[in-house]
Amino acid sequence: MQRHLWRLAAPLAVAVGLGAAAQGASASTPVAKQPLSDKGCAAFTDYFQVNFAVAFLTGFAEAFDDVGATDTKSSGGASSRAPDVDQLQNLVFLVLSPKLEESTTVLAGEAPKSIRKVFAEQRDVYRDGVKLLRDDIGLSGEQIDAIRDADFTEETPDALAEELDISKADLEAAAEEFGKQSDVLKAEDATEKQSRTFERIATGCGAIPDPGLECDEIVSADLQERLLGGSANVENGSGTCTYTGKSSVGGPEPEIAVDVYRTADAFGRLTEQNSATDEIDADNVTANGFVSFTSFKTCGRTLFSKQADTTVVVALCRPDDAPVTDADLTEMRDSVGEIIG
Repeated sequence: MQRHLWRLAAPLAVAVGLGAAAQGASASTPVAKQPLSDKGCAAFTDYFQVNFAVAFLTGFAEAFDDVGATDTKSSGGASSRAPDVDQLQNLVFLVLSPKLEESTTVLAGEAPKSIRKVFAEQRDVYRDGVKLLRDDIGLSGEQIDAIRDADFTEETPDALAEELDISKADLEAAAEEFGKQSDVLKAEDATEKQSRTFERIATGCGAIPDPGLECDEIVSADLQERLLGGSANVENGSGTCTYTGKSSVGGPEPEIAVDVYRTADAFGRLTEQNSATDEIDADNVTANGFVSFTSFKTCGRTLFSKQADTTVVVALCRPDDAPVTDADLTEMRDSVGEIIG
């Protein structure tokens, strides 16, 4: 697992378990504003972001497995194996058990009744994971607390395992034992009602953008044409409004993306995750590159804007990768603001 892959996982729309509900978000699902307490939303966001990151990393490994055979031979005759996706997932969730046990404990007591049981069952699995870390791997209480308090937007679980001097062989053996219960973590038998409830919490707590945006309205056609060099194809995918123009020969596609999170609290998390450091003012910060909930590209720039009770994210890649100015970004932000209120 590479450090930059883990860091980019949170804003990418690759879901796991109940998180698949977010991938199928629809405008028909009502948005609940602050559906949990501050503590509950913080626990849910930790839970959701870690699951997103794990899903991205295991999806990356699975894609690698699809490309080549399980056993491959190099030109020198050496044999190598593609990653075992289940083993990778079990290992990461085991290392993260202290943090996930803490968040699922909160959610098992505070989430709506329809999904409390799901979180309670997962809490019990993560408690067993903490026990494996303590009894089979020999981590101290201080080391377990270090995992619980770690910020995984900046540090990969395997890097933390190295810092804690965990034996690779012991970790893999414990992960195999942990994996005997891992089906509970996938929540594949979640009902439609549970999935809708999960989606409402994810939206209300600001873990995912509002899926019900009217994309045809929030960025004017005139603005799309000016910034993208012509007419655009407009789509709403997993809550992100995307506006894609036509590329020149051999050039990148010009594109706009808009995410609206129904909480101002998302601003701090998103700016930290995406290394947004160039301030326009205290509530408007930009980052190089094109970042949305569903994609990441190196072209263009992204603006994160904190509003009274929302966080607006606008990203832009100009035709032929022309420079993106602050005025380009704030004009898009203002266009969005006029529609969402």
